[in-house]
Amino acid sequence: MLTPMFLSVGSTTATVKRVAAGSLSHGRWVAGVDSTFTITANIQPHTVKNYNTTAAEGDKGHKAIKVFTTTTLKMTQEGTALLKGDKISWHSEWYEVSELYTYEMGVLNHTMVIALRDEVNG
Repeated sequence: MLTPMFLSVGSTTATVKRVAAGSLSHGRWVAGVDSTFTITANIQPHTVKNYNTTAAEGDKGHKAIKVFTTTTLKMTQEGTALLKGDKISWHSEWYEVSELYTYEMGVLNHTMVIALRDEVNG
């Protein structure tokens, strides 16, 4: 497989925090355990001009980043799963994956992520 162009023009390593799904134990919620790993990615600030057209109304004021990587990341899932999205550390701030686009073309496969700054824990 060829290396995606975004990885050959400049990349960095970033720490990713993933929370496993929680569960009910004796009627009480038990949170999942955090795991961390590093990825190689091209990370860029996501301009407000581009983001405001797709963002949910409550997210439009948040700082955002675009991440291009070959590593599979997870985004928040609502409903019965209630999974939290991966969090990416960039410039000493945490960003939570809010949008995820996987490109599987057979050549240059990669994932593009839009992540919002975690205003509570970031």
